Amino acid sequence: MDPRFPIADAPDPSAPELVEESLKKMVGGTPPFPWIEDDGQALLGCYAPMCYSPEISRHLFEMGKVAYQPTYLTPLKRELAILGLISILKVPYMVYCHRIVSSRTGLTAQQYDDGLAGKVPEGLSKEEDSVYRLSRILTTLSGPLEDATWHEFTSVLGKAEMVAVVHLVGAYRWLGLLTQVNGGDNSRWMS
Repeated sequence: MDPRFPIADAPDPSAPELVEESLKKMVGGTPPFPWIEDDGQALLGCYAPMCYSPEISRHLFEMGKVAYQPTYLTPLKRELAILGLISILKVPYMVYCHRIVSSRTGLTAQQYDDGLAGKVPEGLSKEEDSVYRLSRILTTLSGPLEDATWHEFTSVLGKAEMVAVVHLVGAYRWLGLLTQVNGGDNSRWMS
């Protein structure tokens, strides 16, 4: 299958460099997951369509760099929020990439598998448990957040940390949608 978003047709030929540079800043070095096809003709996942909207992508990456800072959520809480989201969205490329990233935050393979199956991973703190559960609620939210839910999570996380989870889930819903639009062979990410 030909790529939907080949680099050769992208409006900004430097888009792959923007993606690579931004990923390196976000993860603190070489990304631990593939982000470009082996043949160099297209980027993978959400990154391919991002090449076709360079101005929006630059700003999305700027937000990503901020969201990745432990000032807002610890790396483990960040990965738990993403895990909660992808347990619902089922985007194989994101599952593959974040399995690798989450293992670097102390999340075990069993905890990741449980979370991916929609089960709160065992051994989490009350705050970590809340981040995972809140992200699943936000992923499917289609109306105003119930007052009882608001009080439950702000009583554990506080307002600032809760809003950080909202920003992260919103950003990753966006990335998930870009990945889904990119299409492609998902079987290679399902190991």
